[in-house]
Amino acid sequence: SVDASRLNDSFTTLGKQLSITLLKHTLNFEAWDYLSNNFVQRARNLFCVMLVRNAKNPQSIDKHTAVKQIEILCMVILQPRLLAAMKAEAGEFIPLLILRHLEVFSPEPHLLEAACSVLCLLCNKEQLLVDLFVNYDCEMNATNIFERIVKGLCYVITSKPVNYSIEAERKVKLLACKALLRTLTALHSWFMKMSEHQLEKSSDDDGQKEEQVGLGQEGQKGLPMIAIIKNKKDSMSGGI
Repeated sequence: SVDASRLNDSFTTLGKQLSITLLKHTLNFEAWDYLSNNFVQRARNLFCVMLVRNAKNPQSIDKHTAVKQIEILCMVILQPRLLAAMKAEAGEFIPLLILRHLEVFSPEPHLLEAACSVLCLLCNKEQLLVDLFVNYDCEMNATNIFERIVKGLCYVITSKPVNYSIEAERKVKLLACKALLRTLTALHSWFMKMSEHQLEKSSDDDGQKEEQVGLGQEGQKGLPMIAIIKNKKDSMSGGI
């Protein structure tokens, strides 16, 4: 009976790992831009179901599957059409599967390493960082994803986790430093591109409207309006 139970658990684990591998191949499909909106919505529903099943308690699944779930969420975030379709859900999954491992004291080493590794990839995408800030940090009813990423990385760098080997601690701190450096580099690059573009537009037509930040399918907001919304949100949060 015990052997049968272990064999069943082994088959279940292998099934999950195979399913995750197939999902990764699906997300790497190069024709996402040409797929119908109906297909994207159906894919969104399936990904949400898959992620939510174990998002609340990643310790209940094996290490390999937990790490792969974080990687899949990263791939979803990097797919613009899926991210646009999953804006509200991503606002919940990112804290549950990635950010909370940065914000709690001494999390599971393999989960913290996976979270920092994923952020090393995400923080290298300048437009993605801007989109996260505008779509979440500047939305009144959304969590501050970008702010929590930066604060979480700083906490990993400065904290002293327990029950970590010297090598494991050094590795996660190095990954956090890389992610933070890439964040600063990406934002500086974005700012320089925006400044150059704004100068070019001004030279062509002094009467043109103010430069705007692209948000894909979420529309556009002028830079001054973004600052007003962000300041209002921070003021209300401070009052609460």
